[in-house]
Amino acid sequence: MYELAVRLVRYFEFRAAWSEWQDTYELALKATRNSGDRLREAMILLMLGSGCRRQCRWADAIERYGASRKISQGVGNRALEAATLNSMAMTYDDQGRWDEALGNYGKRARHLSRARESLWRGDGPP
Repeated sequence: MYELAVRLVRYFEFRAAWSEWQDTYELALKATRNSGDRLREAMILLMLGSGCRRQCRWADAIERYGASRKISQGVGNRALEAATLNSMAMTYDDQGRWDEALGNYGKRARHLSRARESLWRGDGPP
């Protein structure tokens, strides 16, 4: 289900099929939760947040991003956490909440820097 949802992103965006986007990603979220795949769960939550953001459903987007970030931290994936922080920052930016946007952009930069350092040291995936 995860692979199907990822492959349909452009279709949903092109058609602005937000209801179908939501339904598909909610199914994918349920499937990833049932499988116990925490990394994919975080990725699906990030994509769900993006769908909410495109519909100006700010609170829902931030909620999904927050859940994605928490899981990303739990599995130690700094790159995914940085992507989530970036999406949160853009959502705050869209609303004119500049201080929150800048704070998240700053956190994102620090996470990317740490992820890059980790790769250079050979510590494994960020």
